[in-house]
Amino acid sequence: MTDEARASAPVPVAIPPVYRGAADTSSFASNALKFLSERRLQQGEVFGCRIVTWGVVFAASHAAVNEVLVDENDSFSAKAAYSLFTGLNLFGENVLFSDGEKHNRLRQLLLESDFAHTDRLVEKKYVHLIRMIVENFTEAMSLKVKVKSTNKLEINVYDTMKTLCGDLLAGIFLGFKIKEKNKGNVKGNCKCKGKSCNCIAVVEGTEHFQDLQSKFWRASTSSGIKLNVSFFGVSLKSAYAKGEVAKWQILDILKSIDKKRVSETEPTSISTTTLKAENSSPINSDSGSDSKAKLHEAQCRCPFVSMSESKSEGNLNASSEKMMGMTEEERLNHYLMFSSSLVAKSIASVITSFMLEIARRPEILDKLKREIRSNAENANNSYLDRVILEVERLYPPIIGCCRYSKKDVQIRGKSIPSGCNVWCSFLTSNRDPEHFSDPLAFRPDRWNNETVRKKDDLVHFSFGAFSRSCLGKPLAKVVVREMIAGMILNFDWQTLPNQNLEYRWLPVVRPVDGLNISLSKC
Repeated sequence: MTDEARASAPVPVAIPPVYRGAADTSSFASNALKFLSERRLQQGEVFGCRIVTWGVVFAASHAAVNEVLVDENDSFSAKAAYSLFTGLNLFGENVLFSDGEKHNRLRQLLLESDFAHTDRLVEKKYVHLIRMIVENFTEAMSLKVKVKSTNKLEINVYDTMKTLCGDLLAGIFLGFKIKEKNKGNVKGNCKCKGKSCNCIAVVEGTEHFQDLQSKFWRASTSSGIKLNVSFFGVSLKSAYAKGEVAKWQILDILKSIDKKRVSETEPTSISTTTLKAENSSPINSDSGSDSKAKLHEAQCRCPFVSMSESKSEGNLNASSEKMMGMTEEERLNHYLMFSSSLVAKSIASVITSFMLEIARRPEILDKLKREIRSNAENANNSYLDRVILEVERLYPPIIGCCRYSKKDVQIRGKSIPSGCNVWCSFLTSNRDPEHFSDPLAFRPDRWNNETVRKKDDLVHFSFGAFSRSCLGKPLAKVVVREMIAGMILNFDWQTLPNQNLEYRWLPVVRPVDGLNISLSKC
C-alpha cells in the first residue's frame, strides 16, 4: 500500500475493553452533555466507548449524524439497536422500532393520518381542540392565581406541563371528554404537594389513565428485571413487573376506544357545553352545526383510518371508512406509543426549557407578547417560531437515537464493523461549531432565513431526519406553540430561588428540579 493510500484509508474506531463499561456508563448517565463533548474533543467526531458492557460508537457531529440517518435503511437497523433495552420491548412493534418493509409500510400508512399534516390539523379542527384545552387550562390557572393572597401561584413547570400534555393527548388523540370551563378545583382547596399543581384537569377521566401511563413509562425505562415475589405477606414488584400489568390495563382501555372508532356508526360524542366554547374562540371562522360537526369528528376520528369521499362530505357513518391496512395489534401499538408518557414528557421538556430561557431574557418575552397579542390566531408568529427552534436546538427533548450496523460501514473516515451499536448524539450535533456559528449562544435570530426554518429537520436533529423523521412533528409543534402562546398571553413568571437548574439529560431533557416558578397575571 502506498503512503497516499494508507493516509486515505479509513481508520477503525477503537472500542475500549469491557472493564471500562462502569466508568463510561457512570459518566454518560450523570452528565451526557459533558461526557459527549469531552470525548469528541479528545477522540474526534466519531468515537468508541463502553455503555454497560456494550461496545458503542457515537456519531457526535452534525455531519456524522447526517451520514448515519441518510443511509440507515441500507446500513443500519433501529429494531436491533432498541432490542438491547428490555423495557422498550413493552411498546411492541411499531414504526419507531421496526425495519425494512414493515417500517416502510407502517410509515406510509401513518403519513396518511391527519397528525402528520399541519394543514389538516387546522382544517379538521384539531388546532381548535388544542386551543380549547389550553384556554380551559389558563382560565383555571388564572382563577387559582386570584384566590392566592399574594396573587401569585407557585408551580413546577415540568410536572404541570407533563400533566397538561397527557390530558391534551387524551382529549385530541383518544377522544376523552373535555371538561367544562372553570369546573376544576379553583377555590383554594388544592391538595397538591409542593410546587406541582396537577389538580386542574381539563379532560375528564384521565387521572387513572395517566397513572397507568406513568407506571408503564417507568417500566419502559427500567433495566427490564421482572421481579414479582411475596415474603410473609409482603409483595415485592419491580418497576418492570408493575409496568407489564399497567400495559395490559392500558390496552383494555385502548381496545375499547379502537372498537368504538372503527366499528360503531355513532362515535362517542363530546360535551355539548364544551362545544359552546368555540363561539368565543378568536380562531373560529365557522358557525353553526357544520363547525360543531367538524369539532365532533376531530375528536372521534380514528387516526389510523382513511376517510372515504362520502365521509369527507359530511357523512359521519363510520362504516363508510376505509381501513388503512393496519391490524388491530398495530393500531393498538401505535395508540400505546402516541398516548404514552414519552410524548407528554417530550412536549413538556420543550416548554420547560422555553420558559427557563425566556425568564432569563425579558427583552425576548416582551417582543413575543407584542407579536402574539397582535395576532390572536397565532397563524403567523414567526418570531415565536424562531425562539422555539432555538430552544429545540439547544435542548432536544430526547438527546439522540440508536442504530445497529448491518454491514461494514464508514462514517466520516472511520470504519465501523458489522454488528456494532451506533448511537447518534442530537445533543452535540445541534451544538456543532462546524455547523452553527456561536453554537452555545441562545440566538433566535440564527433562524431569520425562512428557507432555513422550513428545512429545520436538516439543520437540527431534534425530530430526527429523513426516513426516520418524527411523524408527530406537525402535531407536537402545534401543541408546543399553542401552550406557549397561552402562557405568554396570560401570565408573567419568575424563577424561584433555591433550586437546581442544571440539566438532567436522560431519559428526557429537563432541569434537575423541573423549574419552579411564580406565576402572576399579566
